[in-house]
Amino acid sequence: MNHENVAALLHHAAGLDSRMHRAVVTDQQAATLIRTWTDALRDIPAVVESVRWDAAVAVRRFYDQAGGDRSAKFHAIQPSDIRAAWSPHRAELMNRHVDPTPAADPDDVAAYLSELRATRAAVASGRTAPSGQRQLAPAVSDPVVGCSAAGPAVPAQIRRELARVREGAMRAAA
Repeated sequence: MNHENVAALLHHAAGLDSRMHRAVVTDQQAATLIRTWTDALRDIPAVVESVRWDAAVAVRRFYDQAGGDRSAKFHAIQPSDIRAAWSPHRAELMNRHVDPTPAADPDDVAAYLSELRATRAAVASGRTAPSGQRQLAPAVSDPVVGCSAAGPAVPAQIRRELARVREGAMRAAA
């Protein structure tokens, strides 16, 4: 989240919890609070529609006290509460992600790993959608030969050799 997202989130939280208003009296305190929250939530998006994540909804749920959770009664919302709410959504994104083959040369290990890490970080932060499973292309059939374009499974030379071995084995058994 950026400063604007955090300011809007804190404004939303202040509408739900008067303790947030009392914690911020001066503009300098507000700026410090926004800067602190932005640093803590820098890698968390404000909204990711693909996993139904909205930070404002997470704030509202914190104050709903659902399931007997009465944390909001004892303390105002903190960045750690937002991070905890984001965690299952991040896990869902990462579970759906399959690493694409990096464009970097695989022999350049540092560049290859750096590209993989950057892709994973982008998915984990919600900036990039997870890439799905790669699928094998179907085999192309040749109607003249009646087999796949790769050719017969056993080459002709091997088939002839096997036929001779089978004939010899059958004569020996008879």
